[in-house]
Amino acid sequence: MRVLFVCTANKLRSPTAEAVFREHPGLEVLSHGTDPDAPTPLTRKLVASADLVIAMETQHCERIRKKYKERPADSRIVTLHISDAPGATANNLKVCRSIVTR
Repeated sequence: MRVLFVCTANKLRSPTAEAVFREHPGLEVLSHGTDPDAPTPLTRKLVASADLVIAMETQHCERIRKKYKERPADSRIVTLHISDAPGATANNLKVCRSIVTR
């Protein structure tokens, strides 16, 4: 199963989730950002090839659904509701790890 984690800048939340799940057997895990200036920006091809897209916030789900309408009908998009509070990177990392490892 190919899982795609998505946040805004692909600097903390989605890379953390990717790192946590990278070693799970049977999963191919990627992380990308919705911001065009993200180190690894999200693309149409990535969304189309994912079996499951896991977004950090509702805004990411909405952006993906709006921008990539032609994604496969059987693909799923869910959100973890992990916000990106400026200046709280250490706490965000702990929260992200605890949520994605449940």
